[in-house]
Amino acid sequence: MLAPVAWTILAIVVILGIVTVFVVLKRRREGRLEETNYRVFFVTGAVMTPIGLVFVAMSYFRDYSFFTAFPILTIGIAYLAIGLTNRDKWKKQ
Repeated sequence: MLAPVAWTILAIVVILGIVTVFVVLKRRREGRLEETNYRVFFVTGAVMTPIGLVFVAMSYFRDYSFFTAFPILTIGIAYLAIGLTNRDKWKKQ
């Protein structure tokens, strides 16, 4: 039962990756490629880190699988680090 779901998710991720590559290449050819907005990384990390911590604590106290919550926490911390590292490049608004 799990195999078809996993294959479907994998297919969606691959299709999204291919579409992303084509969009970036098209923007690069047109000269519309913008600089990365690192503030978005910081905000996303600031949202995902507490959510990940709550899920990790819930998995600890309720005996859920730790492996479903850990990636959210890890990605949140990584995004926070990327955003804070490039704080000088945040766009002024």
